[in-house]
Amino acid sequence: MRSKKCLDVANVSTDDGAGTQQFACNDGPNQQWIVAEGTNGALRITARHSGKVLDAANEEDANGTHVNQWTWKTAPHQEFTIVPIPAAAQTAANGGAAGTGKPGKTGALAKASKKEKEKH
Repeated sequence: MRSKKCLDVANVSTDDGAGTQQFACNDGPNQQWIVAEGTNGALRITARHSGKVLDAANEEDANGTHVNQWTWKTAPHQEFTIVPIPAAAQTAANGGAAGTGKPGKTGALAKASKKEKEKH
């Protein structure tokens, strides 16, 4: 079951190394994310309020590695893959809206992506 919380940069920090967390959605700029192409099909995910990207701490690739924000360095530990929710899970999460051709609500990440696309 999803937490229905947003990805949040703790304390609205703009510092390199500031931690990320799940937090109750509040439409704060530290919960708004810009998703852009990285390399080889990966994505870089940028915090709107700081302009910094999600970054696996200490350039680690192990399970359980903390994810912070950091200045973009074009590094593999700053690129991610987003896995779509299976259709059955979307149906449950959206109150039966799967198959309508309309995306469901997925929090601030989706909101930020939509806003960025509208700007272009």
